[in-house]
Amino acid sequence: MKRFLPDLTGMRAIVTGSAGGLGRGIAEILQDAGSNVLWTDLKKKERLLKQAPIKKGGRWVTADIGSLNNCDQLVDYAMNYLGGIDLLVNNAATWSNCSFWEGKPQQWLKTMQVNVVGTKYLSRRVAGEMINANIRGSIIFITSIHERVPRRWHFDYSASKAAQRALVQELSLELAPFKIRVNNIAPGHIENRPSRVAKKQRERNLYVPLGGYSGMPDDIGKVVTFLASADLAGYITGASITVDGGLSLHNHWVDQLPLKKTASKNRIQFLKQLKHT
Repeated sequence: MKRFLPDLTGMRAIVTGSAGGLGRGIAEILQDAGSNVLWTDLKKKERLLKQAPIKKGGRWVTADIGSLNNCDQLVDYAMNYLGGIDLLVNNAATWSNCSFWEGKPQQWLKTMQVNVVGTKYLSRRVAGEMINANIRGSIIFITSIHERVPRRWHFDYSASKAAQRALVQELSLELAPFKIRVNNIAPGHIENRPSRVAKKQRERNLYVPLGGYSGMPDDIGKVVTFLASADLAGYITGASITVDGGLSLHNHWVDQLPLKKTASKNRIQFLKQLKHT
């Protein structure tokens, strides 16, 4: 089936954390929409991109977003190679699987350095180039539903995503006079293994009301193209768009009172009929 995407022909984009998974999916869709994409990740080998060939106009660059020097080098390279930057997608992130009582301060600091300090600094550099070139660009943060919904054993990640959401709101205010839009997408559980995605073996997640499956990278990539399009989203800034199949709506009441136990037989029959109309 043909995929309908906004026309982003000639748009110059940077996608961080694009070696695999969600970032790769975003970069691929931006390419399909016509963008010239600068793929960048901490990984040093393009072998990670074998199943996702970089199209003409794009390029691979190794960069650690936690390093401010690397951020400077990335922006300088983008300016030289692409000739300007119209879109920045802040997707790169890290985390540590530990509770509030576990882990070392160095782990927490690394999470904040990459997810907050690095993305903020990179956004500032990119925004500065946009302003200098009078580009009405777009900056998109990939946060998480955990910007507002806590997750056990991921306190540093949740805190960093909440900080990113605050950054989006502040940046959208400061950059609005320059017609630069800043938004974020808050994904839920997204299938992050390319081999499984290719085989369409989506992971079951019974907490997702919309189908009971994890999301796909495409689900996020399509929203990125929407927000990047000035024609479609030119009046949207400071927004947080949740893309999670309803996962963040789940709570203990929903768990305890599933549809089949709370709905009458007549209501269930009515819903079944609606499904086939």
